[in-house]
Amino acid sequence: MDVDFVVRPDGIIEAHVEPCGGLLDEALNDAISSRAPRGAVRQGLSTYWIDQTEARARRNAENGVSDRFASGNVTYLRLEGSRVVVGYDFDPDEENAASLTLEDLLEFLAEYRQRVIDAGGASGSEASEMAEAEKVWPMGRAK
Repeated sequence: MDVDFVVRPDGIIEAHVEPCGGLLDEALNDAISSRAPRGAVRQGLSTYWIDQTEARARRNAENGVSDRFASGNVTYLRLEGSRVVVGYDFDPDEENAASLTLEDLLEFLAEYRQRVIDAGGASGSEASEMAEAEKVWPMGRAK
């Protein structure tokens, strides 16, 4: 699987897959972002979603589970045997789904993770550290 990593003007790293493109590009950038999750102590580039996806994919593979292990706004990734099925939420019959091997996905995630780290992104425990939620009381006053 040939992947071209592109840095957007806002610093976020996107992946573009050749020759597949289309749905696979969309899912990789929708469900597996290089952006820190909302509430992260360190905003900007982060391996958080990459790490979460890898851990869930490996766990599903070890347990023989075909549930979704990554999802975005309209796309998802799930395991079916040794293949990763990439689909749209609005296509329940997966008529427009794409697939790749789990091995290809894991290689992609390793490279993506390294690109984020090389660009100064948070990784490891730094990437998963979340800020404490601010307590909001009636009338919008924080206490």
